[in-house]
Amino acid sequence: MLSSQTLQIRLDRPDVVLYGLPHEAHNQVLSGRVVLTTRSQQRVRSLTITLRSLKEKLFQTAYAAAPSIELTHTVDTSQGTYSWPFAISIPGSLNESVFTPHAFIGYEVVAEMRTHSAIQLLPFVSKCVPVHVKRIPLPDSPWMAAAAEGLNVSAGWRNKIELTGITRSRIVHDQDLVRVRGVLRPLVKGLRVLSVGFQLREYVEVPFDDLFGAVSHGCQVVAQSTRAVDACNTVKVVDGIKVNTRFSPTAASRTGGIMLDQEISVSGAVFAPKAFTGVQYDICEGPLRISHDIVFMASIIDENMTVHNIRLSSVVYVMPKGATTGCELPRYEDSAMDTLICTAGDQKDFVDSSDSAVRVARFSTCGNGLTIIDIPPPVYTST
Repeated sequence: MLSSQTLQIRLDRPDVVLYGLPHEAHNQVLSGRVVLTTRSQQRVRSLTITLRSLKEKLFQTAYAAAPSIELTHTVDTSQGTYSWPFAISIPGSLNESVFTPHAFIGYEVVAEMRTHSAIQLLPFVSKCVPVHVKRIPLPDSPWMAAAAEGLNVSAGWRNKIELTGITRSRIVHDQDLVRVRGVLRPLVKGLRVLSVGFQLREYVEVPFDDLFGAVSHGCQVVAQSTRAVDACNTVKVVDGIKVNTRFSPTAASRTGGIMLDQEISVSGAVFAPKAFTGVQYDICEGPLRISHDIVFMASIIDENMTVHNIRLSSVVYVMPKGATTGCELPRYEDSAMDTLICTAGDQKDFVDSSDSAVRVARFSTCGNGLTIIDIPPPVYTST
């Protein structure tokens, strides 16, 4: 009897996007249709659609993440296809989906259909479809305008080298190329560069359930591109990275690499992997926090023949592609009448130049293994 029926869940959208912080985000609606295909006559007693959480471990009871919808009227079905629309209200405070070795938060939509039977709690047929819950800042928030600006940070290393990192924006999307440019500017003589590269790193902060209430930090490289530097191949693109010099580079005979006697520009890109399986979206509030940074790194030999791996890191934010979608005002020809929507005295400056300098100073770090744990996460509040 079970083989004569098939149940499908067709969602209008595969993801649920929440806008703003958990305490300010409005509820969203998850809608779709449940489709039943049957080859025999049956009496459907009830159909229940629920959004519930997934558990990473087996033999744990799943609990509902949102109120369920239940159709309790009896329907007699003959051979054919039947469908029922549904809409579930998703609370704005719901936690975002996360799939990491340190934390696991997942959701699924479950449809359970029961037939006329003495055992009413026995599901006749059921179907599960995974759903991802995402959260992005409000489009009109000051943080969104600031994060969309280009990244251009510089820092010095031991008064010997000045490093500069440049990108178009601090917002990174999954399954997208992140184009980065780095500059090495020597401040002393006698330095040599062996290799250069770029990294996209992810930091996961989770509460550690122990006697002391400690917090566990995890860091991993989610994307990377590196190349060795040689005098004979600086004009070539190797592993997606190109090295540019104003003059012909001087080869280092014994140690390899080239002499760092002029400014060197490095252009390349890292590919952000697929969300949830390769990289997680940023989470700024709650016991679980996720952040990212982009790293320009170089392997340097100093005048004492000591190798140093130096890095310039700056905060970036991995977010869904809808994070850059702004609000669209109605077209004038579509408006029924003229309406005053703003005056010069009421206009607000979304980006303050005085705060920009402070923001850049906090965003950049340079050194041997510095992290961005202390750098603040994105602000989701609106104006």
